[in-house]
Amino acid sequence: MYLSHPYKFVTEWKCSMFDRGTNYFPGKFTADSKGYIYIACNTNYIRKSCIQKFDSNGNFIERLESEGDKSGQYNCIIDICTDSNDNIYIVDAGLSASANARVLKFDNKGQFLSVISEKEKRFFSGSGYYQIAVDIRGNIFINNDNLIRKFNSEGKFITRWKVLEGTVSDIELDSTGNVYVASSVSYSSDTSDVNGTYNLIDEDPFKNTIWYSSVSKFDSSGKILHKNLYRKKTKKYPAIDGIALDSHDNLFIAGCYETDILICDNKGTFIGRLGSKGYGKGQFYMPEDIILDKENNVYILDVKKHCVLKFTPKN
Repeated sequence: MYLSHPYKFVTEWKCSMFDRGTNYFPGKFTADSKGYIYIACNTNYIRKSCIQKFDSNGNFIERLESEGDKSGQYNCIIDICTDSNDNIYIVDAGLSASANARVLKFDNKGQFLSVISEKEKRFFSGSGYYQIAVDIRGNIFINNDNLIRKFNSEGKFITRWKVLEGTVSDIELDSTGNVYVASSVSYSSDTSDVNGTYNLIDEDPFKNTIWYSSVSKFDSSGKILHKNLYRKKTKKYPAIDGIALDSHDNLFIAGCYETDILICDNKGTFIGRLGSKGYGKGQFYMPEDIILDKENNVYILDVKKHCVLKFTPKN
């Protein structure tokens, strides 16, 4: 059933901050089972990070910060998520572009628990784009270089699989542990091979570049369940930056260059939209990330307005 706008706007709050001469800007965020929102903030020019904690209505609770490159410290948070026990996992890029990424685990008060990546350092060499998700059993799924790797709760490697196409922008898990992978790939429309297929290009899109953005679904062992559960062709930059799932495993798709949030069921059927683009109250301009809490409230992180917007189901 198609629902035009099944959610209503509730509130929004600013989440950028200025401290000791440094501006911190939001990048990724997550929620725990109690509805607390954790926003990873980084600086633009030097590698410094902090995590801001808010309640579900945007009231500031505390700031979590541990700057450095020792165990339990971080400098550049690439992604953040929580597990079923409300522990916080972050991917830290380190002090420099050549530093190895680390996966750090904290409790919900910011107390350091462990370095998940220590037991499998061979999988965390070099920098890159990392995304992380944790299932209800504590298994950890991490993407890097378009390889999804699965570890147990202690950080021991279990399995891995290659993403079907393009560059991964987000990963998410449903209620049964299936893995949803958002990715984008670009092709030049004026150069094709003998079979008529487009050649892959690596840099920013040019005049005749076409982007394909998609979400594919795998089981927890990497078996493909649905290739291109969602797929969109565009001449703009990639259409997907963040994905999220509600308690019914409906898929929410956010993109910085999109005018609204798309909603599909778990078979890829389009069922609705959320929000609109703009600078007005309840509007977003560059929705970089999206999450849902256990009450199916939707939170959108706008990296242009530097704010979080909250929407709630109408029914």
